[in-house]
Amino acid sequence: MKVLSHISDIWRADILFKYGGVYMDTDAIFVRPLSRELRAYDVVVSYDGATWDQPFPDIINCGIAVSKPGARFWELCLVFIFSNYRKFSIDSITIH
Repeated sequence: MKVLSHISDIWRADILFKYGGVYMDTDAIFVRPLSRELRAYDVVVSYDGATWDQPFPDIINCGIAVSKPGARFWELCLVFIFSNYRKFSIDSITIH
């Protein structure tokens, strides 16, 4: 892969799948603690992007992600990335 943001997508998915935790982009800010209810889910990701024209679940912005270890969501993301990456042009893939 030649685009660093795509490599970081794979690292993010792999690390959150293996270890769980909280990921947030450098431009994200928490204004209050994460609720206990939010942390009860296997995975929670943000939906806040510049591309509001595509309906959920066609686009998911993982700029903020909360995950338990072994969450199936990340496993499926990794499978999708590795099985479909070459079908997309470098500019059109938006997994980050």
